[in-house]
Amino acid sequence: MTSTADAISSVVPSEVLPIISNKKGQYQYYYDSSIETFGFVFIIAVGTGMSVTDYTTISTDVATTNPVVFVMLDPAPGNPVKLDGAKFANNANELVLNLSKYLPNVNLASNTTIVIGGHSAGGEGAIISFDGLLTFQPVGFLGLDPFSVNTKTMKIPCPAVLWGFSDTTCLVTVNQAAKAAYKISPPSARVFFQIKNPQNVLKPSSNITHCIFTDDGCASPVCPAQTAGYWVRQAVADSVVPFVESLVSGEILPKDEFSAAIPDNNQANLTLYYCQENPN
Repeated sequence: MTSTADAISSVVPSEVLPIISNKKGQYQYYYDSSIETFGFVFIIAVGTGMSVTDYTTISTDVATTNPVVFVMLDPAPGNPVKLDGAKFANNANELVLNLSKYLPNVNLASNTTIVIGGHSAGGEGAIISFDGLLTFQPVGFLGLDPFSVNTKTMKIPCPAVLWGFSDTTCLVTVNQAAKAAYKISPPSARVFFQIKNPQNVLKPSSNITHCIFTDDGCASPVCPAQTAGYWVRQAVADSVVPFVESLVSGEILPKDEFSAAIPDNNQANLTLYYCQENPN
């Protein structure tokens, strides 16, 4: 892995690009230009009302910390609704079918594998796509508080890393978001980083909300991305390190390795649930 100091200057964001043909999506990808060959491509859908340019920080952090191509996908540009599983699948299928065309500056390994996921409603759309809509088989799922998740009708059939919250914000009920996505993931290959985010009405600047994964929050001031939670984006990138290592080895790494990926000063802000453990 490239060191952070070196990678900061070598992470390259693409322009915002269209999904060609009739799919009508948009995407933007990030990669470390100092890495010769990439074996993983992450395709992550944007949340409600968001666009691909709203995730610059977290995308850069992931590409800086990991040898992966990180693609932000908007399956419905101009439409605030992002939960359509068919639209996610149509655009993701097109991307994967023609990776060399859509990622022209990236040298991909012959056995490049795909991880899908998304933030908020984009995560819901990605989960729905597992139900027979994809023409490829993702090896993993990265959920940034996907919402809304129905534990009776939805399933994540591959290893999953989920990020979510202890307290409801932005009208995103915690029991229908990342916690629910964790419950529908394989019990032998799932990890849930639950951010402790009790809300302080007297000091709103200290609050961490559902939209902390974006650069500036959403529907501000309803769901701002306060600087108090800025650490979350890098922590997500750090969690991808053991996730990728798990996918390479074919076996989920021990819990302590996922915990150790997060800096000590941030671990107190998290509760980590692993495999057979049940979240509160």
